Amino acid sequence: MRFETIFGEGASPFSLYGRIKNKTLQYKTDHIRDFVHVDDIAECLNMFINMRQYVYNLKSVYEIGTGNEHKVSDVVDHFGLDVPLKITDNSYEVDRSVADITEINKLGWVAKRSIYE
Repeated sequence: MRFETIFGEGASPFSLYGRIKNKTLQYKTDHIRDFVHVDDIAECLNMFINMRQYVYNLKSVYEIGTGNEHKVSDVVDHFGLDVPLKITDNSYEVDRSVADITEINKLGWVAKRSIYE
Protein backbone atom coordinates (compact mmCIF):
# COMPACT_ATOMS: atom_id res chain seq x y z
CA MET A 1 0.00 0.00 0.00
CA ARG A 2 1.17 3.48 -0.83
CA PHE A 3 -0.32 6.19 1.39
CA GLU A 4 -0.70 9.79 0.33
CA THR A 5 -0.43 12.80 2.70
CA ILE A 6 -1.95 11.64 6.00
CA PHE A 7 -3.83 13.99 8.32
CA GLY A 8 -5.90 13.66 11.49
CA GLU A 9 -5.71 13.33 15.26
CA GLY A 10 -2.32 12.34 16.58
CA ALA A 11 -0.43 13.88 13.66
CA SER A 12 3.24 14.44 14.28
CA PRO A 13 3.98 18.08 15.11
CA PHE A 14 6.60 17.92 12.33
CA SER A 15 4.14 16.80 9.63
CA LEU A 16 2.52 19.31 7.31
CA TYR A 17 -0.87 18.85 8.99
CA GLY A 18 0.67 19.02 12.46
CA ARG A 19 2.40 22.30 11.62
CA ILE A 20 -0.83 23.70 10.19
CA LYS A 21 -2.88 22.73 13.26
CA ASN A 22 -0.18 23.94 15.70
CA LYS A 23 0.28 27.14 13.68
CA THR A 24 4.03 26.57 13.42
CA LEU A 25 4.13 26.40 9.61
CA GLN A 26 6.69 28.89 8.31
CA TYR A 27 5.68 28.99 4.64
CA LYS A 28 3.29 27.46 2.12
CA THR A 29 3.89 26.08 -1.37
CA ASP A 30 1.83 25.43 -4.47
CA HIS A 31 2.60 21.71 -4.40
CA ILE A 32 -0.38 19.48 -5.12
CA ARG A 33 -1.20 16.85 -2.51
CA ASP A 34 -3.87 14.24 -1.83
CA PHE A 35 -4.80 14.47 1.86
CA VAL A 36 -6.18 11.24 3.35
CA HIS A 37 -7.50 11.01 6.92
CA VAL A 38 -5.91 8.55 9.33
CA ASP A 39 -9.35 7.06 10.10
CA ASP A 40 -9.88 6.35 6.40
CA ILE A 41 -6.52 4.58 6.34
CA ALA A 42 -7.49 2.53 9.40
CA GLU A 43 -10.72 1.48 7.67
CA CYS A 44 -8.77 0.55 4.55
CA LEU A 45 -6.32 -1.56 6.55
CA ASN A 46 -9.23 -3.24 8.31
CA MET A 47 -10.74 -4.09 4.93
CA PHE A 48 -7.51 -5.80 3.89
CA ILE A 49 -7.30 -7.72 7.16
CA ASN A 50 -10.84 -8.99 6.66
CA MET A 51 -10.20 -10.13 3.09
CA ARG A 52 -7.22 -12.31 3.88
CA GLN A 53 -8.82 -15.21 1.97
CA TYR A 54 -8.30 -13.19 -1.23
CA VAL A 55 -4.70 -12.24 -0.55
CA TYR A 56 -3.34 -14.17 -3.55
CA ASN A 57 -5.59 -12.31 -5.99
CA LEU A 58 -4.59 -8.81 -4.92
CA LYS A 59 -2.43 -6.35 -6.84
CA SER A 60 1.10 -5.73 -5.60
CA VAL A 61 0.49 -2.02 -4.86
CA TYR A 62 -2.62 -0.08 -3.95
CA GLU A 63 -2.54 3.71 -3.74
CA ILE A 64 -4.44 4.91 -0.67
CA GLY A 65 -5.86 8.42 -0.87
CA THR A 66 -8.89 10.36 -1.94
CA GLY A 67 -7.85 10.88 -5.54
CA ASN A 68 -8.54 14.60 -5.04
CA GLU A 69 -5.94 17.27 -5.71
CA HIS A 70 -5.42 20.12 -3.25
CA LYS A 71 -2.88 22.92 -3.47
CA VAL A 72 -1.00 23.10 -0.19
CA SER A 73 -1.39 26.89 -0.27
CA ASP A 74 -5.19 26.56 -0.50
CA VAL A 75 -5.28 24.19 2.48
CA VAL A 76 -3.06 26.51 4.53
CA ASP A 77 -5.27 29.50 3.64
CA HIS A 78 -8.40 27.52 4.58
CA PHE A 79 -7.01 27.03 8.09
CA GLY A 80 -6.31 30.76 8.39
CA LEU A 81 -2.52 30.79 8.49
CA ASP A 82 -0.88 33.92 7.14
CA VAL A 83 2.47 32.62 5.93
CA PRO A 84 4.47 33.52 2.83
CA LEU A 85 4.29 31.51 -0.37
CA LYS A 86 7.64 29.87 -1.09
CA ILE A 87 8.53 28.79 -4.59
CA THR A 88 10.63 25.66 -4.25
CA ASP A 89 12.71 23.86 -6.80
CA ASN A 90 13.76 20.80 -4.85
CA SER A 91 14.64 17.66 -6.73
CA TYR A 92 13.73 15.61 -3.64
CA GLU A 93 10.11 16.81 -3.43
CA VAL A 94 7.59 16.09 -6.16
CA ASP A 95 5.30 18.88 -7.34
CA ARG A 96 2.22 16.65 -7.52
CA SER A 97 1.36 13.57 -5.47
CA VAL A 98 -2.18 12.25 -5.89
CA ALA A 99 -3.35 8.66 -5.54
CA ASP A 100 -4.73 6.75 -8.51
CA ILE A 101 -7.59 5.15 -6.58
CA THR A 102 -8.94 3.03 -9.46
CA GLU A 103 -7.74 -0.31 -8.07
CA ILE A 104 -8.57 0.33 -4.41
CA ASN A 105 -12.08 1.48 -5.40
CA LYS A 106 -12.60 -1.84 -7.22
CA LEU A 107 -12.25 -3.52 -3.82
CA GLY A 108 -15.05 -1.34 -2.45
CA TRP A 109 -12.99 1.13 -0.45
CA VAL A 110 -13.53 4.89 -0.73
CA ALA A 111 -12.13 7.62 1.52
CA LYS A 112 -14.94 9.40 3.40
CA ARG A 113 -13.26 12.40 5.01
CA SER A 114 -11.97 15.70 3.61
CA ILE A 115 -9.12 17.92 4.75
CA TYR A 116 -11.67 20.77 4.79
CA GLU A 117 -14.02 19.18 7.35
